[in-house]
Amino acid sequence: MARGVREQSANALIVKPNQIGTVTLALDVAKFAASSGWNVVAWSRSGETCETFLADFAVAVGAPEMKAGAPAQGERLAKYNRLLSLEAHDPSLDFAGWSWRKFPESRVSG
Repeated sequence: MARGVREQSANALIVKPNQIGTVTLALDVAKFAASSGWNVVAWSRSGETCETFLADFAVAVGAPEMKAGAPAQGERLAKYNRLLSLEAHDPSLDFAGWSWRKFPESRVSG
């Protein structure tokens, strides 16, 4: 990834927290990508359970996009419902639109 940043050969990172190894590593990689000006996409594997961790992860890293599939199945719908729940608790969270492109420094703090 560092080479991709140096060579400007990419502009986005797909993060699959359940495949990268640890949550800490997933957070570190997402933070590095965002601080390098890359888009971060939180992505889940197909065949998942109704576990909603991906939605929490997407919010935690400030990912403007979460790929969980069409909300046609219960395990997918659970993730989108979690996003709505998080937004209801904190109206400053913005999951739609292009606002993330205007303020990339606000995506991942620390």
